Amino acid sequence: MTSQTLTDHFLSLAVQEIGFKTPALAQGYIDRFLDGVDLADKNILDIGCGTGLMSIYSACRGAAQVIGLEPEEAGSSSSSAAVFNKMAAALKLANIVCYPQTLQEFAPNGLSFDLILSHSSINHLDEKACVGLRTSRAAREKYLSIFTKLSGITKNGGKIVILDCSPYNFFDTLGMKNPLSSTIEWHKHQTPDLWIELLKQCGYTNPRVDWLVPAKLKSFEKILANRYGAFFTRSAFKLVMEKKSG
Repeated sequence: MTSQTLTDHFLSLAVQEIGFKTPALAQGYIDRFLDGVDLADKNILDIGCGTGLMSIYSACRGAAQVIGLEPEEAGSSSSSAAVFNKMAAALKLANIVCYPQTLQEFAPNGLSFDLILSHSSINHLDEKACVGLRTSRAAREKYLSIFTKLSGITKNGGKIVILDCSPYNFFDTLGMKNPLSSTIEWHKHQTPDLWIELLKQCGYTNPRVDWLVPAKLKSFEKILANRYGAFFTRSAFKLVMEKKSG
């Protein structure tokens, strides 16, 4: 089966199993995160992989190996990991696996990765510490320890790709729920500048930040695809950094 055939099959599964209305909408959602990211022949670690949208897509697009991490309660039969495994089995993918573990629990056993993915999961690595990052030295030390582990399993020249939202949002400053993202707990997130600061201390460099525009507002991308436009929408950003060589 060709890469494109696998991808088309997967996008159809994403409609059935994840709930996207059309394959095109699933592809558009993936592209917001993985656009411009080279997946072919890469060893990939997907932290907080959920139902496997990014992991399985990467495997379909020619990744050498994909490991997804998705902590879950023991005995769950309707979990994200169950959906992940169902789709991977339907596609007969041999280059992908999902472990029900946190990053802290994960034992790489000598593995190293060309690409680390964190889609809406960076603040969940240690949520309590994340909330206190701006004021607590102890919280920073916890995240520096986590990022040091990540750096140790990232190949020289490898990349980390993070998607999350900034804690600063227009609607939150007014004490209102954001009509585009009503469930976000803004105080549990941090700015890309803070993540860059911490990641630099752990061996990552060359940061690039893209501010993301909601699909519903795509026609206004030229106006909204910046820090200020994001403040009035979902405050969403994508951060890409590279592991220093040598």
